Amino acid sequence: MLNKINTLPETCLYDQDKHIYYLVYTDCSVNPSQLGVACSKNLLEWEHLGHISILDNENTILDAPHIMKHHGEYFIFFARVDDKISLTKRIYLAKSEEITGPYKQQTSKPILDIGKNEEFDSGRVDEPFVIYDEVLFHMFYMGAPRENINKEQVGYARADKIDGPYIKVKYNPVLKFGSSYDEFTVADPHVLEYKNISFIFYSCSGKITGSKEYGSSPWLTAIAYTKDFKTYKKLGLLKIRTKDPSKHRSYFRGSCLIKNGNLYFVYTGQDYRRQFYPMLAYAPLSVLDHLLLRIE
Repeated sequence: MLNKINTLPETCLYDQDKHIYYLVYTDCSVNPSQLGVACSKNLLEWEHLGHISILDNENTILDAPHIMKHHGEYFIFFARVDDKISLTKRIYLAKSEEITGPYKQQTSKPILDIGKNEEFDSGRVDEPFVIYDEVLFHMFYMGAPRENINKEQVGYARADKIDGPYIKVKYNPVLKFGSSYDEFTVADPHVLEYKNISFIFYSCSGKITGSKEYGSSPWLTAIAYTKDFKTYKKLGLLKIRTKDPSKHRSYFRGSCLIKNGNLYFVYTGQDYRRQFYPMLAYAPLSVLDHLLLRIE
């Protein structure tokens, strides 16, 4: 994978026109954190292409980019810190003809804003992931309340245009706190569509992971699914086998893609010094078929 410490992989995109994999990530090795992009022909050897410039955002804190290619152009959904004291985040959209940029922000206002005082996302909306079904753009995101921005759960909004407006559903959060493995964190959603099922991978923490409070590590990855964007069910933890457990105190964030009969998971590993590493895992596509057997 990309040899860059304190880099958090976000979205891995296969560009069918160029036959190249692109990875967008958050670079936490610089202050303030910046967005970056890398490319690969085989998912194993990566070339760092540099930081991404989003015009008029040069001195702001950016995080959690999700990239999408739509009608031949590249769109990045990203979170921006709009208040450095409260750490309030909102979600914005930028566009470029080239994946390396420069990107131009599409609207002066956020495409997804924080909720009202009593709502679960009144303090922060973050970590967007968007899929398009030829009719609607479906956005999953992490939200947290103003009184505790580490109390993270997953919300859902949709729009008929890529730049919104994105309308939140009334039954948010769609993925709520559970027990044992996700009682303290439900965050970082990313979606994989397979055989008419939307599998939602998300970061989680709870007593079983060794976490003791909202938003605290270690973070692992869990799986849920939906058939209709209305009803959601959890499937449990994703297991990763590794020869290097030292970098797997946490394994979370990132995204999945299907290629050549395999399921690939590009994610963030964390060691016991709390440093982050880009990581790659894979499994035969049959693992998804086994999950389908558990779906009603």
